[in-house]
Amino acid sequence: MIQLLIISSEDDLSKTIPAKGTLVLESDTGKTKWGNGVLTYGELPYVGAVVEPSIEEPPIEEPPIEEPPVEEPPVKESNEPNKFIQYDTDHVLSVTDRNAYVEFNSAKPATLLIPKDDAFYELDIIPILQIGDGELKIEAEEGVTIHSANGYSLTKQYTWAFLLKKGVNEWILRGDTAVGV
Repeated sequence: MIQLLIISSEDDLSKTIPAKGTLVLESDTGKTKWGNGVLTYGELPYVGAVVEPSIEEPPIEEPPIEEPPVEEPPVKESNEPNKFIQYDTDHVLSVTDRNAYVEFNSAKPATLLIPKDDAFYELDIIPILQIGDGELKIEAEEGVTIHSANGYSLTKQYTWAFLLKKGVNEWILRGDTAVGV
């Protein structure tokens, strides 16, 4: 059992022998000594650092509230075209054509084939430009549907159109299209 004895440093305890396990605190200096039941108070060394007497209770520290991490939705790549890819012969639309202006520069007729696959996101837009004199036909692989109001060919030089992926294996073709020659 530990006993606490609070005294003033001016008290005359030079001949008093504090019992073993008694902590003696000088209230005016904050110094402490441990009684050992053998040495007088005057012979006991001070213990550790000075203890500042305090009337205030220490604040209770609340553990920090950890908020659950916010899960960000997956970021879809922008479908804004940011490069030109040029072809001069028939071509099958591929994932490398995503985010690109698909440009055909041929004096001879060419075909752009829309394949059956999942390489494109719904609402992807593929701009198609016909720079050369040759007709460019837009065709669908079996199982793919292309909807167009005016036809499936770019028949004149410097015409252009857009392919919009509407759903699985379904595209909309819109622009300077016409019925092929």
